[in-house]
Amino acid sequence: LTSEKRRVKQELKRYDSEFRKQYKRLPMHNDKEPMRPLYVYYRRLKTMLAHAEQSARGAGGRRSGAAPRDGDDDEGPTGLRLAPRDTPPAPPVDGEEAAEGGATAKDQIALLEARITSLQSEKSGVRARLQAFQERFLIENNRKIRFHKDILPIEREYRMYKQLKEEIMKAEAQMRDLQRG
Repeated sequence: LTSEKRRVKQELKRYDSEFRKQYKRLPMHNDKEPMRPLYVYYRRLKTMLAHAEQSARGAGGRRSGAAPRDGDDDEGPTGLRLAPRDTPPAPPVDGEEAAEGGATAKDQIALLEARITSLQSEKSGVRARLQAFQERFLIENNRKIRFHKDILPIEREYRMYKQLKEEIMKAEAQMRDLQRG
């Protein structure tokens, strides 16, 4: 779990870095909207790790005055706190204790299933907005979308949809690998 959290955190930081290179400024809250599913997943990983660490230490929580590890805070790796949209809570650990610093394959599969569900839900919402735009465009312009300029008002949603599909495929591949191994 720790390595997955680290990987997701790097991906979120990479997004900020690439955004800054392209637009010469740090991304604002609404600029990070395409990354919402990844922020939701990141928070779930942090929650699962916290539960695993609590289990490893026994019933005790974090020592008073102890600082979060790895530069973590409640706002994620880049200081952004995106609230999930209709996403279910992190899946519980089914009786299996997490190993020292890691998680069982069952835990990882549960996390991936929750992530896939969250991504698919977000993808459905984006797809509905895209379809509504296409229908309005057809009515207003008496033709289907043919040119890039036609999608400019909703280009961000097209990119988000593509990114969500890619993330779903990656997560499904990871889950297949875990189920095989």
